[in-house]
Amino acid sequence: MMDRSKDAKGKDKMSGEEAKPPSLEEHLKGLNLLGEEQEESLDLSGEIDELVKEVRWLALFRVHTMKPFNHVVLFSALQNAWAAAKEVTFKVLEPNLFLVQFHCLGNWSRVMNGRPWLFRGVVIVREEYDGFSNVHAYKLDKIPVWARIQGLTKCLMKKKELAEKV
Repeated sequence: MMDRSKDAKGKDKMSGEEAKPPSLEEHLKGLNLLGEEQEESLDLSGEIDELVKEVRWLALFRVHTMKPFNHVVLFSALQNAWAAAKEVTFKVLEPNLFLVQFHCLGNWSRVMNGRPWLFRGVVIVREEYDGFSNVHAYKLDKIPVWARIQGLTKCLMKKKELAEKV
């Protein structure tokens, strides 16, 4: 009986044919697996709860100015203006795009639903952020305002088209 050996390229030296690589089953046969496999369902509920905690009460904001400003001064001014009961975390995403996370629902609601916020007389546009989507998909170019126009007749006050133009 002749011993068939293989060269470095995996070819049979005797016949010159290329040998087939071993299948997955052949690889698994070589392993010494002890015990029985147990089919366990993955319980990720704890990890999902932690992930949700990490991405809740987030907002993106932009200061609409072309003038340079110090980010630390901005963050300090906002913390003072918001007077948050719990910690507020800021993160610079771009030179004029920021992520803020509140660690209290009350603070988040007050800031997001409160008045327009200003920094050095310039508006800060903010929008709720889910934590997963692309931050560049948010335009951050509009702010909700409430306006009172005196002297309009009642028929004009109820027109939606007029309200949209204002």
